[in-house]
Amino acid sequence: MRRLALVALLALVLPAAAGAATTRLDRQGTVVQDGRKVFPLVLAKGPPAAGFGRVAAAGVTALKVGPPGAWTDEDVAATIEANRAAAAAGLTTWVNLSAFGSVRPGNAAEWALRDVVGSLTGDPSAAAISLWKGADEPQRYRIGSARLRFPYCLLTGRGDRRWCAGRRPVDRSRLLVTVQAPRAGVWSLRPYSAVSDVHGVNSYPVAIGDPDPRLDEVGAWTNVLRLATPNRAVWTTLQICWSWSYDAAGNVVLPTLEQERFMVYDAILSGARALAFYGGQNPKCWGQLDQAGGWNWTFWGRVLEPLVREIGASSPLAPALVSPGSTRVLRTSDLASRAISRRGTGGDLWVIAVKGGSDGGPVTIAGLPDWARSASVYGEGREVTAAGGALTDGFERWGVHVYRFRKPAATLLGVASCPANVANGLRTVGSARQLITVQAARYRTTWASLRLWRRQGDCWVEAGGPWTARVGWNGLSDSRREGDGTTPTGVYPIGRTMYGNDANPGVRYRYRRLRCGDWWNEDPRSSTYNSFQHVPCGTRLPFRTTTPGLWEERMVYRHLAVIDYNMRPVVPGRGSGIFLHVERKPRTNGCVSIPYARLVSTLRWLDPTKRPLIAIGTVQTFRRL
Repeated sequence: MRRLALVALLALVLPAAAGAATTRLDRQGTVVQDGRKVFPLVLAKGPPAAGFGRVAAAGVTALKVGPPGAWTDEDVAATIEANRAAAAAGLTTWVNLSAFGSVRPGNAAEWALRDVVGSLTGDPSAAAISLWKGADEPQRYRIGSARLRFPYCLLTGRGDRRWCAGRRPVDRSRLLVTVQAPRAGVWSLRPYSAVSDVHGVNSYPVAIGDPDPRLDEVGAWTNVLRLATPNRAVWTTLQICWSWSYDAAGNVVLPTLEQERFMVYDAILSGARALAFYGGQNPKCWGQLDQAGGWNWTFWGRVLEPLVREIGASSPLAPALVSPGSTRVLRTSDLASRAISRRGTGGDLWVIAVKGGSDGGPVTIAGLPDWARSASVYGEGREVTAAGGALTDGFERWGVHVYRFRKPAATLLGVASCPANVANGLRTVGSARQLITVQAARYRTTWASLRLWRRQGDCWVEAGGPWTARVGWNGLSDSRREGDGTTPTGVYPIGRTMYGNDANPGVRYRYRRLRCGDWWNEDPRSSTYNSFQHVPCGTRLPFRTTTPGLWEERMVYRHLAVIDYNMRPVVPGRGSGIFLHVERKPRTNGCVSIPYARLVSTLRWLDPTKRPLIAIGTVQTFRRL
């Protein structure tokens, strides 16, 4: 590796390659490449260079390059050639550095890593490099997260500065991806999110000998990674061909178009910010004509190309894929079905719905905005209608429907048909007919302005306020953590039950008068985290707590409404017990508080049949809600 060491040394003293790619993450975990949001679609590995243009034209964004094991001079040269070819085709590369996944300070592997990265980034082809690949399935191979701290810091300069052991980071401008095996749980995987920028999982449910694979394992494992990854940058690798796709007799089983499509959308619906497709280079799964092309072009043409075109950067759906912050979980009539909505361009609303492993049948999807009356079904050439914020459509087992609602021009203009106010500027209120807004001037403040709104036609008009409200002692936060003293920003429903130490003041909700033994579980390790729990008075709690019981806070909790933050799903550690309650101090631990008389009138006004919501944020936050 002497030649590489010289190149690496030059890379440290010469300017970076012109046009070098930079990648980072935004607050929602979306990859931002050279200032542009992208939803990476990666082939791991891709075809020979002659096929780069073909996959790029369909919408593939990146190719995995580099050897699976130790690097040699020949590997570096081949990777540089692959980077050049990728750049010429408009692609980027994901460089495999898994061989250096757990290097130690001062050993030979450290200097080899510097040599390899220095050689690659010192060449003009570095403009193609967008991502690095870290240790391969480290939790499975019992490589503890602590062993990954040094290579992560050495490569990216991120994490605790002490992890670098005094070394100068090699490349601060690109993201590191660590992909796990589909095993272990949230708490076992969570430490790895601190030593990786993007955290992923390999999920390959279609296997030879299994006539009825559980395709929804993809979404389930993607969701596990989502819960284990606080920055939300989740990656899902789906299958083309893997070791259980074939047997010694030459039999091969690969996903059908319908199966792969379900897995793609199940991953997206479960939080994936990037997708990779593994195994196209494995000749044991090739068709009769694939030998000449050196890749699984049969699977590409029959299955993968149509899907990549459907979700690629040039597709109508692409803007919604890079707008995860607009996601709203929609209600479905079938427990085996799931649906979300996201905003697209021009005010469009996209709804992604999948039906799991139960039998087919009609499914009703609710929670749509009132203006959503007619939608085209993406890729199916038909229309569906919605009424009262809901639509009903037929689903086959493992079925997927993607709906596109185009916002009417009058509604889209907003200002022409509705008065300009904070409520009419919101885009994520669905079919709600009542709304509470809590707007602060800035994030680091302990007070805000609270207003009540009612829907009149398609517009919001004031129903109460403005009143001064108190928020968390540490201000507001887009990513609240348990105990951090912040009030979470966002739009949330009002909980189905109201509580209080005083008698029911006349609310329209179910009301529970608090008594000894009533608690709100704030222990992230508990299976009932972020929920009301009654424990017989005087007995030992089955969960940890750092605050008094609800019945012990007699004045603060004379009456309260639950703000449904971190409820569906409940994410351990994201915060618990966010209420609208009586103001007793000039700040709260994360709740919203208003004076007693204002609270009582607000709770009486709220009507569960009108699906009330509460929106919390700053002036800037409200522009994107």
